[in-house]
Amino acid sequence: SRLVTTDLLGQDMTPEGRTLLVDRRSPEEIALRRQQVQEDAVSFITERKAAEEQDWKKCEARAREKAQHEWEQEEEDRYRKLEHEVSSRLMDELQEVERLKNHVRSHLTEQMANSGVTLDARRNSASRSPTGAK
Repeated sequence: SRLVTTDLLGQDMTPEGRTLLVDRRSPEEIALRRQQVQEDAVSFITERKAAEEQDWKKCEARAREKAQHEWEQEEEDRYRKLEHEVSSRLMDELQEVERLKNHVRSHLTEQMANSGVTLDARRNSASRSPTGAK
């Protein structure tokens, strides 16, 4: 008994004798189909490139917008910090001026008290002096 290979319908066939599909189209039909496939491929590639370019532009615009926003935020923070530093220094300066003014005032008041002249009398005499010196 020998082994026989059959197809789905049960007909004898040799494993190495399978029939290849035969292309029954004319050379013109084959050339036309080849041209259509090439055109479809070119069209697909062109559309894909355009879509990728759009995606890239959107991504680039988002990145640029984000960078701009971050830069503006940094500038705002830097400005706020500088403003805080300046106002803090200014307040320190004002406190120092106030402290010095109070010191001078107390010193002058002390001197006047020792010399027996009041601050008001001194002001009045200075405003009446011919030279205008205080």
